[in-house]
Amino acid sequence: MSAGAARRFLRDRLNDWGYPLAQAETPCLLLSELVTNAVLHTRTPVGLELRLAGRRLRCAVADESSRVPVPRRCKASDDAGRGLQLVEELAEEWGVETIAAGKTVWFEVDLAVRERHPWGRARP
Repeated sequence: MSAGAARRFLRDRLNDWGYPLAQAETPCLLLSELVTNAVLHTRTPVGLELRLAGRRLRCAVADESSRVPVPRRCKASDDAGRGLQLVEELAEEWGVETIAAGKTVWFEVDLAVRERHPWGRARP
């Protein structure tokens, strides 16, 4: 699975669930980061699960590596390494679950929230 395919899948599901395309921006960005990390750092098959409970969207990316990702603090001059920082800042919650065949990295966002602070977390 590629990050682009994951974004298209997410946009299609949100459309099926009646959410406007504008509501897909943040979850698509975060999903791209998780899928890209899984593809680049694990080189194993990648799975995707989307769940909607009310207006809360949970996106989970599974891979076959047991290595748990850890957010890094990057310097302004660094070209990469900010993906999990974005997830930390923009998701309502996120985490990593180990499974028998590897791990699942997930995040949740509230699709009802329309206004966000410029530095991240949503304002109700």
